[in-house]
Amino acid sequence: MKSSTMVSALLPVFLTISFYACRSSQPAFQSEPSVKPREALISAMRAKLNAKSYRMKMVQSNPMMNSVIEGDYVAPDRYRMVGETAVENRQSGRREMVFLGKDAFIKSPAGKWQKQEVDQQKVEFMRWRDEMLIENLAKISDNEVTFVGREELEGAPMFVFQHSFGGTSDAATGSKTKTWVGVKDGLPYKIEMDAWVRPGQQRMTVKTTTIYYDYNATIVIQPPM
Repeated sequence: MKSSTMVSALLPVFLTISFYACRSSQPAFQSEPSVKPREALISAMRAKLNAKSYRMKMVQSNPMMNSVIEGDYVAPDRYRMVGETAVENRQSGRREMVFLGKDAFIKSPAGKWQKQEVDQQKVEFMRWRDEMLIENLAKISDNEVTFVGREELEGAPMFVFQHSFGGTSDAATGSKTKTWVGVKDGLPYKIEMDAWVRPGQQRMTVKTTTIYYDYNATIVIQPPM
């Protein structure tokens, strides 16, 4: 598979998750947010958008495809992604990509790195997705974001929020999202989203779970060649 084909094949996987630089600091013992749920969620998404670095793991599935993607991010435009996709039980094999601004480095199935230039706006899929989510959250009313409660995630206290876009599950498209936000630092650590489309009479649901960790850690992403 040519390197340009690899990019075309993998970028839609990243981009389909359409789902944050204020950082709120909360006492660890606090049982609920000090602001309205919608405001707290917007603040969390802006804090992620403003993070200097982080790591992530994303698992996505629908009736036709399953994918697992792990990645590192260093602001403002450095990404390292390793992913594998199965379409109708056919494995794509492990794919590795490094983005440094407009330069992309793609590892071939044979293990050889290839360099190519890409449209930087297409590479900024994570920032674009986050900005779009903030914009959508800003348009809805306060009562459309619900505070579910407080939970522990990997031993850390989290506020859990839920919101939906697109109305009921009978709509042609829409999504339902659950987000875990750190009580202490106001950053999102887990996002579960069920998105649905109805191209014909049959509804298809895409389920995505994304874990974020190592915020603002020292992560180095260099050209692999």
